[in-house]
Amino acid sequence: MSFDVSRASATSQPDLQQTRARTADPVQTAVDRINNAMSEGITDWDVSHGDLMDARSALNGLTPTQVNQVISRLSDDTLRQWNGEMNGLSGALSADEKRDQLNFLAQNLAPDQLARVSQQFRFGTDAQAFATAVGTFRDAGTVGAFASSVLSTPDRDTATAWNNNANLAANAIGEMNSSARLNTALGALTSDQRARMLNETVWTPKGIEATAFNKVTGAIAQYGTLTQRTEAFTTIARHNAEFRDGLGSVPFSSQDFPALNTPYSAMRSLFASDPRGMTELMSRNGSGMQDLTNFLEVAVIKGDFREIGQWGMTVRRGEAIPGTDQSDFARANYDFDRDPNASDYRNAAVSGAFTGAAMTAAINVNLDAGKRQALAMSLVTGGISTAAAAAPVAGQIAVGVGSTVGQPVVAALLEGAGKDRGDFFAAISEAGMARDANGFLPPIGGGARSTFNSAVSEVLHAHEYR
Repeated sequence: MSFDVSRASATSQPDLQQTRARTADPVQTAVDRINNAMSEGITDWDVSHGDLMDARSALNGLTPTQVNQVISRLSDDTLRQWNGEMNGLSGALSADEKRDQLNFLAQNLAPDQLARVSQQFRFGTDAQAFATAVGTFRDAGTVGAFASSVLSTPDRDTATAWNNNANLAANAIGEMNSSARLNTALGALTSDQRARMLNETVWTPKGIEATAFNKVTGAIAQYGTLTQRTEAFTTIARHNAEFRDGLGSVPFSSQDFPALNTPYSAMRSLFASDPRGMTELMSRNGSGMQDLTNFLEVAVIKGDFREIGQWGMTVRRGEAIPGTDQSDFARANYDFDRDPNASDYRNAAVSGAFTGAAMTAAINVNLDAGKRQALAMSLVTGGISTAAAAAPVAGQIAVGVGSTVGQPVVAALLEGAGKDRGDFFAAISEAGMARDANGFLPPIGGGARSTFNSAVSEVLHAHEYR
């Protein structure tokens, strides 16, 4: 029997060429190895630990560009299976092996593939660990691009409340450990994306799944600029107010609604980083004082009067308001007309904005007389609990715009009521701190605030000389 060598050679030549081509292309070789490792059949019915390790080994020795190409050639189904089998029944990866795989991918992929891989996890803990690795190992520009990409993407079908794209972005950006890194990462997001990251990052289930929210707000509080901290604060305050309104129950206690503890703690941390700067920035924004009032409403309800007083002291910087040779009202308006940026006027205005917001918060939540008295004392004393401390501090506090408080007013505040204008808190509200038709407090420098200043001065003098 003869053998046709030419036919045999012709038949096998394409296969040989294909084999050589694949050998020459390490990217395709890795793709084939991973696909083969993930294949399942009658005799190979499940992905084993050995298969998973072989798939991981397929990426060894490749450059970041090649790793990125490998992942881009794998289907979404293959990626989802690979990520899911890390926790499979027939040979799941150990914690260290899983961490190695997630870290390796986080360190080597481009932003678009980072975002794509993040959508292909069966288990939320793996997805969030992957996002954390992105934030830990990558430069801030890549982190920002990753966060922007996932925040531009609808949540996948398998996402849960705490395993959504907002949490992925928050976990990554929450790893920023310097002002420069945070500024770059946040700068890659639009204002709507930053709001989504904070509003859709879960904080409701009694705080147990609030890791991402706490990380990103903590990073902003520690490393953010004044503008970034204030933006985060106002975003959370508005969302928190909407949540409270949806409950339809005010006042409430922290025990009744533990879900409110997490956003309140975040706002408190952000505000405590610079009470003076944030109050001044919010007072220049038509809706900013409403956000401050919303925050202080929760603080009042929780009974954090001492802390409110300490914030008030920081806002006014413990500085006396100069110019006591003329009336409060005339001095404030004179300073304003002469120089809107005069330090004494600004000190009075900012302190008045904070004090007015605190008093409005007390009115809005129907704080009882005893607690109003405690709040008033704390505002006057700067959070110091003893009445004896009121005297030196009382000469420095500005209640309302340009109104210097003396010891007689301390007594009046503690007594709680004036003969002519009724309750002091009601007088503050009546004087102009009530919200307008849009629910906003009047801005500093406007006619409503001048009316407020005049009325407060009248109330103070009525208390002092009655």
